[in-house]
Amino acid sequence: TTTAPPVVTHPPGEVKVAVMNGTGVRGRAGRTADALNATGFVTAAKNTQQDRVEASVIYYRPGYGDDAKSVASVLGAPPDIITPAPGTIMTLIRNPGEPADLEEFNIFAVVGTDDVILDRDPPADSG
Repeated sequence: TTTAPPVVTHPPGEVKVAVMNGTGVRGRAGRTADALNATGFVTAAKNTQQDRVEASVIYYRPGYGDDAKSVASVLGAPPDIITPAPGTIMTLIRNPGEPADLEEFNIFAVVGTDDVILDRDPPADSG
């Protein structure tokens, strides 16, 4: 059986995705953002996580649930990491120095150490 691709409610070019690196691995947010850019999503890679995060999560604002499914699909992530963004999303993503620049984003992908979001082009030597 084949599965139908997720329905996108907005064209990818109208969906702004902020990618946060919670892995401690340099460049991880950038590589994840590049994978999304390649499919047309508007992204910003932010290494704003102050602490490492074990569980990856994709938060979405109201009206962007189907778009979050598409983001998860592009990133090779399971749909069970998708969750509605709480009202405290700006605090949750731990971006105290520059929260205003992320206010306009629709989806927030936090890359954790659990490796459920695929690293498309990992560095040859991470040590």
